[in-house]
Amino acid sequence: MKQRGTIGIVGGGQLARMLTEAATALGFKVVALDPGPNCPAAQVGAEQIIGDLYDAKAIKSLAEKADYLTIEIEHLDAKILEDLAADGKPVNPSPKTIALIQDKLAQKQFLREHGVPVADFAEITDTVSAEQALKSFGGTMLLKTRHGAYDGRGNAV
Repeated sequence: MKQRGTIGIVGGGQLARMLTEAATALGFKVVALDPGPNCPAAQVGAEQIIGDLYDAKAIKSLAEKADYLTIEIEHLDAKILEDLAADGKPVNPSPKTIALIQDKLAQKQFLREHGVPVADFAEITDTVSAEQALKSFGGTMLLKTRHGAYDGRGNAV
């Protein structure tokens, strides 16, 4: 099968593993950037660059090897991806979308503004706003950090 290009994935975890399997079956080469050696994507054929997902040099190294860039986790340097996209490197999803999903409050506000149903939420900035929110939610709420949380981490009932 003729090679169709190289996909660069920022993150080499489970989603990158599945993307690698699908992409290679379609004739693409895959390169994944991940901090851990022998990441899941590398286990199924992706070339791996070992590096931090916030390391501009590592992300640029990935971009040099890839025709297209994508992500498998939002915990990365979206600004570097924005710069690469501005220089003509195809990045999907767009770096602006990535930056939006990195901020859980901005994400909820965006979804609500665009008619997507979301659970009620409130911005908590201090003890007073936390107490007001707790009262408005009937004494029970899930507190989420705006940045860096995932898979239940950064959340508290």
